[in-house]
Amino acid sequence: MIWPTMGITPGWDYDYVQAVYTSSITDWGKIGQIFGALITTSLNMMLWQQWAVFVKTRDHLL
Repeated sequence: MIWPTMGITPGWDYDYVQAVYTSSITDWGKIGQIFGALITTSLNMMLWQQWAVFVKTRDHLL
């Protein structure tokens, strides 16, 4: 996964989270994969929105 440099929550182990919800060995893994995809999509959208606001603000200040 590629995360924007700005907006990463300190203390989160993203690789661990991804490993947990992408594990499709069990049924729980498959359920986790679905939720994981939703979480990743919404989280990425939030981070990119924050990044866009940051860039716009920075450009405006410069």
